[in-house]
Amino acid sequence: MQYNAIQEYLATTTNPVQLVKHMDEVPESKINYPLIAQKKYDGIYVLTIVTPTAIHFHSRTGNELFGTLGVVLPDYTELPCGVYIGELVNEKLTLEELAGLVSSNRKKSWNDDEFYDMLASYIMFHDYLSLEDFVAGYSPVAYSKRYK
Repeated sequence: MQYNAIQEYLATTTNPVQLVKHMDEVPESKINYPLIAQKKYDGIYVLTIVTPTAIHFHSRTGNELFGTLGVVLPDYTELPCGVYIGELVNEKLTLEELAGLVSSNRKKSWNDDEFYDMLASYIMFHDYLSLEDFVAGYSPVAYSKRYK
């Protein structure tokens, strides 16, 4: 699958990814036990899209994050092609500072201090979908299996 198909999906889909709900907002009838719990990281939601030719970083709404982000993160080119879902975390910056540095609306390059602060960034991945499953909006592989 080509990256332009992913871009088209993200551009034409109102909510390209599932949004988080607090447990008390979910009706009991929708909860399937046993549950899988994960630590919540205070970061920026990021879709890391790995294709045969490039890696792209997108927000929850589908917008591509600030272009320089790939320079400060580890090299993900060895990962299999797919969509990796996670949180961009940086313990040196507040959530607001981090959001401002990676915003898809940002036009100005990072200054030296911002660049060095961003070197402390990393992504905590919590899910993976094949490119085809992501665009289909469904994976036949249960999350409990993908999680392992």
